[in-house]
Amino acid sequence: MMDIRIVKMDCQIKQKLNMDKIRRVLTLMVQMQQRDMPVHVIAKELMVTERTAYRYLRLFKDIGIKVDQNVYGAYTIQPTTTKKRKAKRNESNNNL
Repeated sequence: MMDIRIVKMDCQIKQKLNMDKIRRVLTLMVQMQQRDMPVHVIAKELMVTERTAYRYLRLFKDIGIKVDQNVYGAYTIQPTTTKKRKAKRNESNNNL
């Protein structure tokens, strides 16, 4: 029979790993909005493998974030929230 303390510790470890992943993904999202990043740079800065960096890029695409790749192979994300805000402001001003 498994000790309840081991199960609780296992859950805490999994939560910490998930929080670390979320932190890395959000950090990457911010960085990619500011500059183009090749996969090897993403991997180095987030301290993950290149394979994991590709998984993060795939995650962005899967949730509907447009990821662009330039001719040199670097990836970037266009900030969409600013464009949406401007469009809403223009729409509101036109309705006045």
